Amino acid sequence: MLVYTAASLLLSCFILLSFFAGMSPLYIMLILILGNLGQTFMQISLSNTVSRTLAKDQAGVGMGLFSMIAFISGAASSAIMGKILDLGTSSVLGNPVRWSLAGSVYSSLFLYFALLIGSVALLYYLQFGLAVSSKRQDQPSA
Repeated sequence: MLVYTAASLLLSCFILLSFFAGMSPLYIMLILILGNLGQTFMQISLSNTVSRTLAKDQAGVGMGLFSMIAFISGAASSAIMGKILDLGTSSVLGNPVRWSLAGSVYSSLFLYFALLIGSVALLYYLQFGLAVSSKRQDQPSA
């Protein structure tokens, strides 16, 4: 449940940022609270998923690998996002629904992030959610 809460917080944050890119920093700050909560919840829930999925003798290595991948993906995504921002508005398909033209590249990026988070939540559901629901159906009711 925490994964889906985190995904919905991140999805809300990215959609709102996509619509309101270029607005006052005060509004952006308030929207980023949702994203920060979502990212924290996602980190906690994915750590829990990794630790529960792996066997006890593999959990230490798995958690170390998970942490390493999180750090590397953070650095790589920052570099990729910086490169996209350097290319400018002509390289990114624009978001048709946005508040201001000043942040059109950011608006498009945040819309793509929202699509990515939706895809990740769907993938998580297909991988883990269906298994949980099938286990519940297999258990006899009391």
